[in-house]
Amino acid sequence: MKVRIQRFPPHQNAKMAGILMGLVAAVIIVPLSILMWAIRAHVQPSTPPPPHPPLSLFILLPLVYAVIGYLVTALWCALYNGLRRILGGFEFEADETE
Repeated sequence: MKVRIQRFPPHQNAKMAGILMGLVAAVIIVPLSILMWAIRAHVQPSTPPPPHPPLSLFILLPLVYAVIGYLVTALWCALYNGLRRILGGFEFEADETE
């Protein structure tokens, strides 16, 4: 059976993508930033190190990543919905199983 995607709801898909991207960014950025601060505190370079970035930056980065993920996903969904009328949309084959 051929199936054609008629529409991607921009807000629903963008909401899910934004939340998932923010969570992934938090899982990666927060531990790495803590590790960076810990390592930097124990290293004694021969020249003075640049100042530490503020800790709030590492909390803000996942939020920014989530917002950008939301906006980009909403844009792509809206673009797909517009182009589907002209090009026909994504099509795939599926079969029913029990």
